[in-house]
Amino acid sequence: MRTISGKIEQFIARRLYKIQQAAGLEIYQSASGEFRYRLALVRRNAGEAELVAVETALDSLESVATRLAKEAIPVFVVLNIRGIIHQANAAGAGQTAQKILNTLLPDADPEQFLTQFEASQHLQVTSLARRDTVLELLEQLRAHGIWVLGLGFGPLTAGLLSAFLPPGTAVATQMHTLFYDEKGELARFERTSAPENQSIRIGSAELDSRLAPAYGAALWCLLDRGPLVDDVEIQKNRLEHLHLSLFLRGRWVALGVLLGLLVANTLFYLHYKDKSRDLNADLAGKTTALSQLDSMREQVVEQKSLMDKTFLNQASRTSFFADRIAASLPDDITLTELFIYPARGREEDYTREELVIFQSDLIRIKGTCRGSESYNRWTQYLERQKWTLGIRHLHYADISLDKGAFEFGLIVSPSGTFSAPRSTQSR
Repeated sequence: MRTISGKIEQFIARRLYKIQQAAGLEIYQSASGEFRYRLALVRRNAGEAELVAVETALDSLESVATRLAKEAIPVFVVLNIRGIIHQANAAGAGQTAQKILNTLLPDADPEQFLTQFEASQHLQVTSLARRDTVLELLEQLRAHGIWVLGLGFGPLTAGLLSAFLPPGTAVATQMHTLFYDEKGELARFERTSAPENQSIRIGSAELDSRLAPAYGAALWCLLDRGPLVDDVEIQKNRLEHLHLSLFLRGRWVALGVLLGLLVANTLFYLHYKDKSRDLNADLAGKTTALSQLDSMREQVVEQKSLMDKTFLNQASRTSFFADRIAASLPDDITLTELFIYPARGREEDYTREELVIFQSDLIRIKGTCRGSESYNRWTQYLERQKWTLGIRHLHYADISLDKGAFEFGLIVSPSGTFSAPRSTQSR
């Protein structure tokens, strides 16, 4: 599972993330045993590694953190402290870290040590350090906000500079001297005392040779070659720094996207604001037209209602009803009043502004007859006609021995042809 995670991390690191700035930090001890720090800071510039800054004698982690923690610069740490065992053997000697540990410390637990193994065609160098000592230092660096992405023991990271050195150059570091052959391969590894301001030439630049391990470590980290000493804490730091770097870069990308969206949103807003104004103006005009249309529809409904109530939308039947009634009138009945479609209520109750409502299904008839028998025969005859719906008897009274006065309402069909069950109110 760890192998798969490592491959995924490596793929992301190579495809999505490239270190632009890195530092090499050498931790060594003074004669009195106090920790001191050398720092080299490099960055990519037009495809080349540019040395930005160096510090040869920092005396506290706070000083280191001031230069590195703010920008979360990745660091490769080189430990050149007491307690680290270096064993150099001829190449092909078959010596392993386990064999060397068993020789030097027969009763030691291998799990309590971290190992580093470097080999050239001339010799192999194995380095051992106690795990708890190293992890304590890493924890202190982490507490100061320093991102340790690589770890090495001794000065061997200076070997990365061998390709830029003149053939056969010897590099004197804080505690060791490295001898390289004409091909840049490590030929000899010796323990020496700290040199006095010895410099080496890298290209056209002069560099204090004591800075070689820090400078080489910075290049090692910039090229993302991984740690010389592999440990879970280092791998954890590498993954967390990868996430942080992607987040920091993603933050600017997200800000750019948000600004782009804001500009696009503003342009869309201005565009649709103008369009909305035009549509609102158009809507206002059409709303007025719709209001006028609704008013006209209401007028049509009122006029239709008036036509229905006044019976003006059908052919007039007044002549027909008058003719039918006159034709059916007996000789012994005399009409005094024939009111076709009388007004509802009394006409004098209507004001000038009010519309008189006529009863289009009623004919009011008044007259005199020669007794009730004559009156009954005639009203029964009228009631049987197809154009009548019934009779409403309103008044009858004998005014002499052979004469009576009557009033009734004849209910008619407006069309004159309606035939339905009749309802008669007898007198």
